[in-house]
Amino acid sequence: GFTAGAALLHAPPVERVLVCEIVPGVIAAARTHFRPYVHGLFDDPRVRVVAEDGRSRLRWTRERFDVVVGDLFFPWDAGAGDLYTLEHFRAVRERLAEGGLFAQWLPLYQISRREFDVVARTLLEAFPLVTLWRGDFFGAEPILALVGHRDDGALDPAALSARLRQAGAAEHGDAPLQNLAQGVEKAAGAGRAPASDTARLLLYYCGNLTAARDLFRAAPLNTDDRPVIEYATPVTHRRQHAGKVEWMIGTALIGFFEDLSRAAPLAKDPYLRNVSPELHESVKAGLHLYRSEALGAEGDAVRADVERGEYQRCVGK
Repeated sequence: GFTAGAALLHAPPVERVLVCEIVPGVIAAARTHFRPYVHGLFDDPRVRVVAEDGRSRLRWTRERFDVVVGDLFFPWDAGAGDLYTLEHFRAVRERLAEGGLFAQWLPLYQISRREFDVVARTLLEAFPLVTLWRGDFFGAEPILALVGHRDDGALDPAALSARLRQAGAAEHGDAPLQNLAQGVEKAAGAGRAPASDTARLLLYYCGNLTAARDLFRAAPLNTDDRPVIEYATPVTHRRQHAGKVEWMIGTALIGFFEDLSRAAPLAKDPYLRNVSPELHESVKAGLHLYRSEALGAEGDAVRADVERGEYQRCVGK
């Protein structure tokens, strides 16, 4: 319930939260053992927690949502591949309200570049715009959010800044914006962090997958009748343990970010067309900060220090 509970901290306050958990025992365990840590999830009248398959719920409900979040799943678990299919992604888009967003989190320390490309290609088929965001700056266990946008529009920096100011004014203890700032400061160490909340948030922006869709054109679609993820990820899991496949972390992830930067350069990114060159520097700084963390985790202290210096150069502009 941690992800769902965090939604209750946002400002302005959310109107309603629907949580779908397929295993009833998980709900009972969360209510019994984690109730103090989920921000009132089991007590807030805005919340409905239902024991139901989330994919099925989205297919039959007529409700509309501003945000749908697909949490982290073990990709090789039986049935998890159904949550990355084209049919599911299309059902999510149909349930989004105007301007709605779908965030699908991926544990990169549990998939290879091959599986990432399959999921990205499939999401691109369902949404007019897909952007990519970091969840953290962890070198060894990074997570990314593939964000499907119901509508094809550019980021509005003024609206984003206003929303972040609202969130900052409402912050308390464990609020999301505070955690975001702490994540940057922890990764940056003693170095300088961007001054504005907007600049800090854009450190987490990785790029525009729609503008770089040619990177994924050769990947197969993951569909109900051709469940590539369902069958590929268990094999990848075993091959990784045998040393024959790399997870998409460290230098492998750095290589992907470099491919993405070449395929969809910031200066030509339509999603950032209203964003100032100064804020573009924050996006570049985020890449340098991740590189520093990843290289440091792999024991390459010299190159990690170089990347940290580049991060500081971008932040200092």
